[in-house]
This record gives sequence, structure tokens and C-alpha cells, in this order.
Amino acid sequence: MRSSKKKHPLAVLRLLLGMGQQEMAALVGCSKVSIQSIELLRLKLSPNLAGRIVHQTGVDFGWLMGGDPKAPMLNRGKGVYRQQDYFFVQTVLGQSFKGDRSVAERVEVFCGRIKAILDEAEKTGNLDLLDWRIAAALTKIENQGAAGDRGRK
Repeated sequence: MRSSKKKHPLAVLRLLLGMGQQEMAALVGCSKVSIQSIELLRLKLSPNLAGRIVHQTGVDFGWLMGGDPKAPMLNRGKGVYRQQDYFFVQTVLGQSFKGDRSVAERVEVFCGRIKAILDEAEKTGNLDLLDWRIAAALTKIENQGAAGDRGRK
């Protein structure tokens, strides 16, 4: 793998994760040429592609779109981004709860996801709104019962 000039935050992220341009492209559903062009500042990173990168890696949208490769790399919770953030996101995205996980494992994953969302809401001043949304979602699930939609007529 050739050395990158790190002209764009995407290159910084990709290299931290130890990925080639082709791997990053496959992860986020675009071409290697797109990744290369963004990193070389020949193509502007679209908000759509940035959103897919954020979803797959856990990196902060503002940091990625900011365009400053020397700025401290942040995660979605506005903390320092580390490789572990990527591995956590990939674990959550790859979770297959089709009978192969215990209740305790499921609770751990879901609580981790909720904590990350709450941390982000706290930083943006939307904690009360998010509390209401989570409570409403949980109430809806509780009202459906363990059978979910299959048990409703």
C-alpha cells in the first residue's frame, strides 16, 4: 500500500483503520476511484457518502466533513476516535439476534447503542427530546408484548 498524503480526513480515518482504498470503498458502497479522488481533494465528499462512512465507522460527521486532516479525530460522541470505535460499530452492525445470543448479550449491545445515542444528544442539547423518543419506543414495544406484530390481529 502506497503512502497517503493525508490531505483529507477520510485518508486519516482509512489509514488509522489499516484499510486500503478498495476496502474502504467496499465498506461504504462506493468506488475506489471515489475514495481516492476525495482523499486527493479532486472530489468533494458528499453528505450522503459521509453519512455512510459515519454509519459504518462511528467517526463524527462534523470532523469528517470539516476537511481538516490535522484536526483531532472525533467519534460520534465527540470523544477521541480510536480503532475500538470502529470495531464496536461493526460488532453492533453485524449482530445477528436469531437465537444465537443470550439476553445478557443483547442487553449489553442495546445499552451500548443507547448510551452512544444519549451521549450525542447530551452534547447537542437534545437529551430531553431523546428521553421522550426512547420512552415512546419502549412503550410501543411493551404494548406489543413478547409476540410482537405476530401476536396482534
